[in-house]
Amino acid sequence: MAWVVLVPAEMLGVSSGLGYAVLNARDQLAYDRLMAVILIIGLLGFLLDALAQRVLTPRRGT
Repeated sequence: MAWVVLVPAEMLGVSSGLGYAVLNARDQLAYDRLMAVILIIGLLGFLLDALAQRVLTPRRGT
């Protein structure tokens, strides 16, 4: 849930971060960079979710 809040929060009044990179690329009409940042956000979210499931989910049958 923290990842879902962090990226949009970076869009509000900051000058760095992935949220800022999305808005900056949009403002510069750099759609290739915009898609790259969106893919990075998705990949990091996927990896963080997989890590959280691995760490927080108890293992069965060990």
